[in-house]
Amino acid sequence: MGGAGASSDAAALAANAPFGFVDADLKAYLRTALTSLAALAQPDAADEDDGDVSSLEERRTLRNAALAEIAGRELAIATDPDTSRVLELLVGAMEARQCRVLADKLCGSLTTLALHRFGSHVLQSVLQALQQLASLECAPSGSRRATLRSLSPEQEEEEGPRSSGVLRSACALLEDMAAELLPALPRLLQDAFGTHILRSLLLLLAGRSLSDAQRSRRSQKFRARETLAPDALADEGAAARAAQLHMPSSFAALLLRVREAAMAELGSNEARALSVSTTGSPTLQLLLELDGRAVPGGTLDLVLDGLLSAAPDSVDERSAHVEALLRDVVGSHLLQALLPLLPPAALALFWRRHVQGKLGKLGTHPLANFVVAAAARRLPSQLELGDDADSEAFLFEHALGELNASGDKLVKEGKLGVVSALVERAGALGVLYPPAPPPTRGGGGGGGARLESLEERTVRAVRGAFGLMEPEQERLLVPVLLSMKGRKAWDKERRRQAERRRKRQQADTEADASANAASTTPQAPPPAEHDARGAWAEDEELQEWEATMQGSVLLQTMTRLSAPANDAVYQSLLAMPSLVPLARSAVASHLLVAALASPTATFAQRKDLLAALQPALHLLADAAPRVAYSVWERSDGFTKVRAPLSLSLSLRGPCCALTSQPLPPPR
Repeated sequence: MGGAGASSDAAALAANAPFGFVDADLKAYLRTALTSLAALAQPDAADEDDGDVSSLEERRTLRNAALAEIAGRELAIATDPDTSRVLELLVGAMEARQCRVLADKLCGSLTTLALHRFGSHVLQSVLQALQQLASLECAPSGSRRATLRSLSPEQEEEEGPRSSGVLRSACALLEDMAAELLPALPRLLQDAFGTHILRSLLLLLAGRSLSDAQRSRRSQKFRARETLAPDALADEGAAARAAQLHMPSSFAALLLRVREAAMAELGSNEARALSVSTTGSPTLQLLLELDGRAVPGGTLDLVLDGLLSAAPDSVDERSAHVEALLRDVVGSHLLQALLPLLPPAALALFWRRHVQGKLGKLGTHPLANFVVAAAARRLPSQLELGDDADSEAFLFEHALGELNASGDKLVKEGKLGVVSALVERAGALGVLYPPAPPPTRGGGGGGGARLESLEERTVRAVRGAFGLMEPEQERLLVPVLLSMKGRKAWDKERRRQAERRRKRQQADTEADASANAASTTPQAPPPAEHDARGAWAEDEELQEWEATMQGSVLLQTMTRLSAPANDAVYQSLLAMPSLVPLARSAVASHLLVAALASPTATFAQRKDLLAALQPALHLLADAAPRVAYSVWERSDGFTKVRAPLSLSLSLRGPCCALTSQPLPPPR
């Protein structure tokens, strides 16, 4: 028993420190050097005259001294919990040749580093630095390549004599590192520490930037504690990060080898486990996106439990795995990202199996509603499904029927993502399915009523979901949808807010009356009671509940529908006493900008909206410049001549602003 326990402890010790331990003296020195470098990077650490130059030279000297102490013990330092962070910070502050030397010394032990808790982060930083150097090596400018491939004689002397052999370029290093990791890629895909190394390698070979945004939130929070300001130490680093990435053409073939090797041992069980894994799911998603193939029996088919290889009429064969992905915290993100990769027939089968008949239930789910909204934006039409598709294949008609039946539930729960997605898809399908011509009598010119278009029926379903079916309720479309509440709930909240304001005004009036009881000065009449059913007055500000982001996005989507489907939004805007409160709101102002810039707005709609906004241009210029710019850009030349005169009248005084006569010329 004692021998078994000792052997297990030795194995755990070897796994934590595969390259040995770092001396305590070296740890203390590196911590001191890191503190000194961070202190010298502060702006107040420089002198007034030549502080910038001396500080930069001192930092470079400290960095080179730290690298000299690290030389020969890079692997042990990279896997030590205390010193790995120091080496990771120094990677971003190295010169070009120093970074290539470090990467060359790490080669041969990349698999061990990639599977290590601390070594994997050092390796990821090295890959990020090498990508910047490789981009500069492949850049069109030959002078920059020459700068990266060699250092000045003084810097070479500081680093000491060169070792035997030829130092590989950054591109060659990356190719050799990918070849070294190739046999271990299936293991990296399923390892908690190695999966982000595989993800970084895929992004690097695909020509995508390895920015800090690719790191997890936990890693970003840890890295934000301290930094060495690499821009001040590596002159070429800032230019490399800002420049466009240039990668060699050989990376494309290498990417194919890496992708095939990573998915070589991926079976059905492994694919299901990775799809709900916190660490493996993002890498699996990237592999499938880079692959881009949706073929029966492929990896995408394994993740979706045979959806691509299933028969089109197998609607009742619902997959329990896909149902779990819909409602899983991790799996829903993966499923949402994979929907654009599906062909129309597979997407139609997915909708019939897992969404159709449950739009109201899934649309209110905190996770599944995002997946359903992504699928609704790509609902296939009959043309995409082929000529053999029957009338039941037009899935949008079924979705519209479900929206009519359960739209009020979506509004009550505050989940408008599916509603906005259906409106957006209706705008795209409206081009393919215009309204049918009215029936004619005796083959003559027409006397029947015009049939509703697909977009008009969608708007009618949205109005029904918010309880605005009556014609006289159309003027309330914008305030009700903007608040993301049903009409009755909106009306109740408005009355409650109006009653609260009335009581507050009454209390203020009674307080003023009691304070001035002995005064004979006549009091001003109390203000008129606010109409709870009306819109906002010009001097009123929208409250937080009256302008929501989801409601604004839904209304903006409706403005991009074709006329006359979008006319309800414009008529509701024109029915308001004043549009200034909307323009002042940071959320609602986007609606006015979208209504003015909508490519489907008719000349009459844009003209009427401009006519309603132009009299308040002097107010918009101060309180809502975004809307004022939109009004100015879309106004005609005559209006642009009159606008400065109107603005000057309003700025000279209230008496001048209220008169219609121009001011007399100055003497």
